[in-house]
Order: sequence, then structure tokens, then C-alpha cells
Amino acid sequence: MTGGTDYEESTAREVVRLLLSAHPTADDAALTKAAELSDAERNTTTRPRDDYRADAWLAIQRVRKALADGKPAIEVLTLLHSAIGAAENWLKARA
Repeated sequence: MTGGTDYEESTAREVVRLLLSAHPTADDAALTKAAELSDAERNTTTRPRDDYRADAWLAIQRVRKALADGKPAIEVLTLLHSAIGAAENWLKARA
């Protein structure tokens, strides 16, 4: 299923922007906000089942877990790049 509402597209775009500006630290506000925006359970104004959004949310959670677990910076950066890619896929699907 491709295409979406303007709201879904703008939310995905904002998540991509936030991830691109995120610093790989546990208390980074951009990373926290990106996680909140991509969480379908917190944001009920979007489609009920969105695999692209779920993939982005899961990728962000992997970054946050790696930070909490004290993983090496290179691993966290690799996960952050994966999260950016997942968010970009979400954006492409909703554009």
C-alpha cells in the first residue's frame, strides 16, 4: 500500500529530519522525538497498520537500546544509519 495523507507524509518527513540531526546519546531530544512520532500507538491519527512506520519505530528502538546498553559508538552509528534508511522508506511510501 503506497501513498498517504499529507499528515502521514509530514510526520515521516519530520522523523527523517530528526534522525538526521540526532546525536547518538541516550538523552538526545531529536532521537526521543523521532521515537514518539513514529510510535503508532501514541499517534492514532494515522493508518491503523503501517509496516513502514513500524519498521522505522523498531529501528529507532534498536538505536535507543544500543545506547542504553552502552554499545560501541560504531555500532550505534550503524544502527542510526539503519533507522534513517527505514524512516526514508516510510517517507517514500507516503509521498
